[in-house]
Amino acid sequence: MGLVVSEVRYAVRLLARQTSFTVTALATIAVAIAANTLIFALVRGILLRPLPVRQPDRLVQIEQMHQTGPSHVTGATFVDLHARTRTLQSVAALRIVPASVSDEVHAVQASAGIVTADYFTALQAGPVRGRLFAGADFVTGAEPVVIVSGGLWRRMFNGDPAVIGRTVLVNAARRRLVGVVDLSASIPGAADLWLPF
Repeated sequence: MGLVVSEVRYAVRLLARQTSFTVTALATIAVAIAANTLIFALVRGILLRPLPVRQPDRLVQIEQMHQTGPSHVTGATFVDLHARTRTLQSVAALRIVPASVSDEVHAVQASAGIVTADYFTALQAGPVRGRLFAGADFVTGAEPVVIVSGGLWRRMFNGDPAVIGRTVLVNAARRRLVGVVDLSASIPGAADLWLPF
């Protein structure tokens, strides 16, 4: 033990004599620790933090592989996968497009998710107000409906619960607002509003 104490005293005396070297070494160590902390925080926040949905480990994204690399699943592949899957609980498709939304008072630019019937089921998301899409909403000739995000509901309609059932224009087409869903912006495919495919 006495040897360790004498070695530490000797090291302190050497460092005290060479102040410029000591300051440079301590500054280098401090920068390295700060850089490692920042990188870990970014990796943890972006890559390691689970998606804000129930059972995020059961959610997968499917892509097709082509000679040029990964690509989105085609409509025919989605229909085939949806009909034949035995291992997936639900299969949903999503396509994000730009949209303009307006009513008598407001007009905003937004992102619209065109989704299949199982989209909200796959995310295990429920409505804050109103309802989710029903099977009848996906039938040709059905009444055009829309579900808005919690963010758009608060921004455009001031969180008014009476907005359910109101008619809004989405890309100049009249649609009845049937629900509000509050999905986190970090979920892949989170949009300002959703339309049935």
